[in-house]
Amino acid sequence: MKQKKEINWEYCRWLKQHLKHLRQSPLPDEPQAKITGFLTIIFAAIPLITAGIYITGMAYHLGECFVNGLDPLEFPWPADYTLAWGYVQLLDALRVYVWPVGDYIIFAVLLFIVWYLWIELRLALAWFYHRCSLPLSRTQKLRFRKELRRRVSVPTPRIFFLFTWFKIIYDRFAILVVPSLLVLLLGMYSFSEGKVAATEQAERLERGQLTAKESTTVHSPLLDQTPHIRLMCNTIQCAYLLKGGLIRLVRHDQVEQVTWMVPKDTSDNSSKESSTEK
Repeated sequence: MKQKKEINWEYCRWLKQHLKHLRQSPLPDEPQAKITGFLTIIFAAIPLITAGIYITGMAYHLGECFVNGLDPLEFPWPADYTLAWGYVQLLDALRVYVWPVGDYIIFAVLLFIVWYLWIELRLALAWFYHRCSLPLSRTQKLRFRKELRRRVSVPTPRIFFLFTWFKIIYDRFAILVVPSLLVLLLGMYSFSEGKVAATEQAERLERGQLTAKESTTVHSPLLDQTPHIRLMCNTIQCAYLLKGGLIRLVRHDQVEQVTWMVPKDTSDNSSKESSTEK
C-alpha cells in the first residue's frame, strides 16, 4: 500500500507568510542614474584612450622597423595614419575576447530566464535561506560566546589600520598604474604584431610569393631588376628590402619614374609610354 507523504507544516506556514509578504511588499524604486557622472568619466578618459591608440599604432611601426633594422625616427608615420592603424590594432586585440564575453552574456540571459520561469527553484532557495537564517539554539549561543570570549582575550594586531592603508594604496594603484599597464600591454601586443608582419613579408619575398601591392614599385637602376619590396619612405629616400635580408636606401632623385598615358582613340586600346623622368 502506498504510504502518504507527510506534510511539512513548518514549510506550509512559512510559504503562506512568504507569499503574504510578497503580495504586500511594494515595488522597489527605479534607480536614478546620473548621466553627468558618466559623461565626466568619458570626457576625462578621452585623452588616455587617444594616447593609448596612438601608442598602439606607433608600437606596430616600431616592430616593423626593429625587424628590418631601420630607424623609426628617420621613417616616421603620419599622426593620422598612426591613430587609424592603432585603432585597427585595438579592434584586432579585442577580437579574441568577443566570443568569451558573448558566451558569458548568453549564459547570464539563459540563467535569468530559468530563474524567472522555474518557480519551484526560487521557492526552494528562499526556503533554504530561511532555514539558514533561523536563530541559534541556547547551546549554540553559549558555545559561540565562549569561543568569541577566548579569541577576544588574545591581543590582535591593528587589522583595521592595516586594511585602511591597503585600501589607500589600492586606490592609488588602480587610478595611476592600471591604465598605464593596460596601455603598455596593448603596445606590447601591437609591437609583436608588427614584428610578425615584417617577418612574414620577408619570408614571402624569399619564396617569391609577393602580393600585387607588395610587388608594385617604381623602378631604379640601383635595384638591378631584383625582386624587392618597398618598405617605407620619407621626404628624402625610400627603404627597399631585397632577397637575403638586404636593406637598400634609394633617394628619390635616383628613381626612374615612368608616366603612362592612355590614348583616347586607338583601335587596339593599348597604352603608350609618353615620357620618362629621372
